[in-house]
This record gives sequence, structure tokens and C-alpha cells, in this order.
Amino acid sequence: MYLLDEKDKNILRCIGYHRVVSIKGIDYLNISLNNDSRVKKSIVEKIPVRYDRMIDKNRINSPVSEKLKLEKFTAIPIVIRGKSSGIVIVSSNEKSLLKEIDLPFLLIFTSQIGIAIENAKLYAKTEELSILDGLTRIYNHRYFREYLPQAIELAHRYHSFLSLAMLDIDDFKYY
Repeated sequence: MYLLDEKDKNILRCIGYHRVVSIKGIDYLNISLNNDSRVKKSIVEKIPVRYDRMIDKNRINSPVSEKLKLEKFTAIPIVIRGKSSGIVIVSSNEKSLLKEIDLPFLLIFTSQIGIAIENAKLYAKTEELSILDGLTRIYNHRYFREYLPQAIELAHRYHSFLSLAMLDIDDFKYY
């Protein structure tokens, strides 16, 4: 499974591959869309695209095919609110490409993946907003109360010092 990189929309960041999952990415499996017109077409047009090395042997090899060592695959876009946010690469050990009857199921599956990804991003944003001050982007009192026991425990464990500073600036929003 690949997601478009947040900073560079021409990079697909691998977050899941055969028994390995990492939301931060599996860097050696990342793919540049500049080198793979088939996968780029899937993302831009929001349609599944098939690749078969034997049929497409006159064309340039797909970096996905080379990197993942796949002879045949189908790239199915992950669409969130009308925008492509990544792809799922599906391959089969069988001699044929993915069967046409499997495609509707996989489209529903990638749609659910898109919803799950969006929910995870919204949850992370909500978490961040609940511990940071909106104006200063400094941790708020709630975070202080949650983190202080951990900081004290770490200071005890490693026999180190712990310093605290709390400021209350009256009418700070006017500065």
C-alpha cells in the first residue's frame, strides 16, 4: 500500500508491504511517479490500472514491477473525498491478472482504506489540537499535567535534575 507523500506529490511512500506495516514509511520501497506512467495514470484519473510485463514488454518497465518483483499487478487508487491519496498494489500468483469479478470488491476495500486513513489523520490532528495552544503552538496546561509524572519518573530513573517553569502573562493575546 502506498500513500502520496505530503510534501512531494510525485513520491509514493510505501506504508505496507507483505507482512510489514509502517505509517512512517518503508523508504527503500518508495516510488517516484515521474518514472511510472501507469501508476500515475491510476492516481490522476482515479481508475484501476493493470500491468502485465509480458503484454507490455515493448513499453518501459514499471518501477513498481521492478521494485516489488511483480510480473503482473493491478494498481487501485485510494480516493478520499474525490482526491487520490495513494494506491493499493494487488498481484496474484496465478497466471492471469486479477479477475474482473474481484475488482468491485477491491474498489470497496480501497474506499474503506481511504476512510480509515482520513479518520486516523483527523484523530492525530485532534490529539495535537488538544495539547497545543492555538496561538503560540506551545504545550498547554493539560499536556503539562499529563507529562509531568512521566518527566519526574525519568528524572528519578536516570538520577538527573528536573526544572519546571510556569508563566502566566496577563493579557498575552494583546502582544
